[in-house]
Amino acid sequence: MNIACYLRMSAREYGDKVVAMEGDREITYSELDDKSNRIASWLRKSGVRPGERGIIYMPNNIEYCYLLFGMFKAGVIPIPLNHRFQKEDIRYVIMDSGASLMFVLERNALLANELQKEVSTLEQVVVSDEEASGSNALINEVLKRYNPDPDIFPALDDDLAMILYTSGTTAKPKGVKQTHRNIVANANVFAFTQQLTSRDRFLCATPLFHVGGMIPSFATIFTGGSVVFLPIWDATKFLELVDRKRVTWTILVRLMGAQLAGTEGTDKYDLSSLKYIVFGGAPVSEAIYNNIQKQFNIAAYELYGRTEHVGVSISYEMTDTRVPGSAGKLLRQVIKGKFVDPLTGEAVGIGEPGELMVKGDIVTPGYWNKAEENIKLFDEEGWQHTGDVFTQDEQGYLFFMERTDDMIMSGGENIYPREIESVLYNHPGVAEVAVIGLPHEEWGAQVTAVIVKKDPKLTEEKIVAYLKGRKDLSGYKRPRSIKFIDKMPKTATEKIDKAALKKLY
Repeated sequence: MNIACYLRMSAREYGDKVVAMEGDREITYSELDDKSNRIASWLRKSGVRPGERGIIYMPNNIEYCYLLFGMFKAGVIPIPLNHRFQKEDIRYVIMDSGASLMFVLERNALLANELQKEVSTLEQVVVSDEEASGSNALINEVLKRYNPDPDIFPALDDDLAMILYTSGTTAKPKGVKQTHRNIVANANVFAFTQQLTSRDRFLCATPLFHVGGMIPSFATIFTGGSVVFLPIWDATKFLELVDRKRVTWTILVRLMGAQLAGTEGTDKYDLSSLKYIVFGGAPVSEAIYNNIQKQFNIAAYELYGRTEHVGVSISYEMTDTRVPGSAGKLLRQVIKGKFVDPLTGEAVGIGEPGELMVKGDIVTPGYWNKAEENIKLFDEEGWQHTGDVFTQDEQGYLFFMERTDDMIMSGGENIYPREIESVLYNHPGVAEVAVIGLPHEEWGAQVTAVIVKKDPKLTEEKIVAYLKGRKDLSGYKRPRSIKFIDKMPKTATEKIDKAALKKLY
């Protein structure tokens, strides 16, 4: 069933209730249903056929909502694109996807028009601001001129609904196909585990071009809640929105959590509505958890997801007690998994590191236009490789170890950087750290720690002495090389870019 049917059902139930807020702007469920109907009517009457692709190149905003659902209703495939992508990456995505239209803010209209001249498939540029330059269509004019078309394109669960492109840090971005079943199942299981109700207000600080922003927003809409958009991350604005909009929960990445935990003057905001914070994207240090819980007197926990899982696949339920270091349990209502040795492919036991392999309702059918990559993504029995190594305890809690690509083989030993990073994050002089393997003639790879200082007086000798004093880190795992850097390279989703670090050193 088409995702847009779920909006229609929510609009019947919660018509006059606010579904989305951005600054001082608001839109109700009925208005969202009406405006997305008008977008669908325009798409159909302007000749955009079901199955064509349309790029949304914008930060989080209210227009994003009715563009998404308008395309769903017309059977057009949305591509929410990283608004930090530069021209070459955008051109690649247009050419790879064959996108025929592109939605932008006016400030990006010139760039979009240049791409329209250079790529023949891109037929139309649409501006969502109050004004449009040149011959570009203007969303506000579309909404005025076209009557709402209530028809929703009939889509089966396994039909393609959306394409999300990965950030492309090590190669060209890959388009991850997402079916209607994928998205609805993930949104519903998220709403189930988080116990979302129509009284909840989700602060969407993570971008909608990422599953961490998209899926929780769908889950909120499906359950009659409200989404509060924060277009550009700012810790102080986050606190202001929680206060003014009575936000009940949010999802943040590690950098956001660290900045929030270090923000002063929080006592001047009324944060009593905020019940919990979920962290995703990358493992978060215990220090950040402890600071958040102490400073805001709320629950905080971690989850794990991938674009290839169309969202979250490991999480806690709200009734669970957080286990330090764990992202929770596999969401077995929508996915099943097994753990194998990343080198041999043999099954591993409880407590042993193994790559997570998955099947289920939320697993992507594959990458767009990437037959060879799809062969690598799935094994012969249809299990998807995640490339992520975990250990599992007796209760089923999963502990992320490392990406298989980042695992270091040194002197015949498998070394997982995450374990070393967790130890180094406990040093009071360390602000950020990434552990990588650099080539070594004798050992094969040398364990190297790259550190951003919190304490300017921190030295390599102090780090070495600190590690020698730790009883929870075996000698062969200790970094043999310590490097200091002023600023960590980051991906578009604020993860530390280890590929860039390896190139740097």
